Amino acid sequence: MLFGHLINIIGGVFFPSDDQLTSVLKAFGVFAVGFLMRPVGAAIFGHIGDKHGRRVALLLSIILMTLSTVLIAFVPGYQSIGILASMLVVCLRLLQGISLGGEAGNAPF
Repeated sequence: MLFGHLINIIGGVFFPSDDQLTSVLKAFGVFAVGFLMRPVGAAIFGHIGDKHGRRVALLLSIILMTLSTVLIAFVPGYQSIGILASMLVVCLRLLQGISLGGEAGNAPF
């Protein structure tokens, strides 16, 4: 949710372009990547939950979500490290999506 609210800032910092709309659309693409990884996370953490219990799977997914979110906060901008900044944000969003899929499948309702 935070990523969606800060999409203009994220687009400008990690995906700079002459056109602001292009930057925002690239940032929305990264936002979507996280959602596309949710089924993968559900499969991975579902397997972990079957082997080691739901508690372990939920704990691992929460740790992965925390680490990937904190690391996104510390990624330098495009002006500092170039395209590597964009690639790091995409990879960390992938990890967030995977962990979210694991949390949804293992959380007790």
